[in-house]
Amino acid sequence: MSTSKATIHPVHLAIRWIARISSIVFVGVFLLMFLGEGFEPAKVKPIEWVYLIFGPFGLTLGMLLAWWKEGLGGAVIVLSLFVSLIVGDYSGSGAGFMLVCASPGFLFLLSWFLSRSASISAATAASEEDGSQPPSNETLETK
Repeated sequence: MSTSKATIHPVHLAIRWIARISSIVFVGVFLLMFLGEGFEPAKVKPIEWVYLIFGPFGLTLGMLLAWWKEGLGGAVIVLSLFVSLIVGDYSGSGAGFMLVCASPGFLFLLSWFLSRSASISAATAASEEDGSQPPSNETLETK
């Protein structure tokens, strides 16, 4: 039994770690905002709950999830960004701030895409190296 370790391209590895480190920074900023300001759920209006669910809470959930499932976590981040921009009233630099906060989501999606591309190309190269091809219909019919 042989074990082969798939090598990750250095650019892909850099993108993955930039996404992870920046997600830690933004989750830390969100925590400081809520803990430092004294979050009181009883004083939050119903429309503000929608902003919070798709804003900081959705982004944080996506960033934590992306450490295990890059594609799913990145999709949660980007979806939360778009919904919060549609629902929220971000005037001035608020939309730009939300875009910067969601930037790890785009990096996680890029890393996920690069992982999938690498695994597909590795599988293709392995099948070409073996010379094996999927069975044809004639082979399946005779069995």
